[in-house]
Amino acid sequence: MQRLVQTHHFGPHRVDVVELLDDDGVVGYTVLVDQETVSDALLTSRPDLEEVVRMYAAWQSRRGTD
Repeated sequence: MQRLVQTHHFGPHRVDVVELLDDDGVVGYTVLVDQETVSDALLTSRPDLEEVVRMYAAWQSRRGTD
C-alpha cells in the first residue's frame, strides 16, 4: 500500500513524498519527481524539506534537465 504524504513544486516539476507499507507492516518512504522514482533506496524515515531538495537536485543533474 502507498500513500502520498507530501507534495512540492519546483518550477514545472512535481515532487512527491510517498509512504509505503509492505505486507509485514514495515513503513518506508520514497521520493518521486513527475511520477519517476528518484532513488532505488527506500528511506527509513520521512525526508525533511532539505533532503527532498537534495534528492530533487541530484535527480535534476542526472537527467540534465532545467
